Amino acid sequence: MSHPFSTALSWLKNAWGHRSPQEQEGLAKAYRRFVESRDGQRIVTDLARYTNVLNSSYAPGDAHQTLFNEGQRDVYLHIMSMARLSDEELLSLMQQG
Repeated sequence: MSHPFSTALSWLKNAWGHRSPQEQEGLAKAYRRFVESRDGQRIVTDLARYTNVLNSSYAPGDAHQTLFNEGQRDVYLHIMSMARLSDEELLSLMQQG
């Protein structure tokens, strides 16, 4: 059985390993343009609410629901990470919605 940390590292390598630094930078800029657009801000705010990103993903007594909740949060956090928003920018964006 594979260790969860090695699984996560494999996932990251697959997600990023095939992109050149120029491709990675271009993709990051595209995410940033998206979240800075009016429509993007509306979508990001809606996703923040939908994924319950500001709260714990833990569902007492239900490991499957906890994992599902964390998966939702992970997608949202990936978008924000790719857009390279600071914590202050992220909070400001969420408060605007």
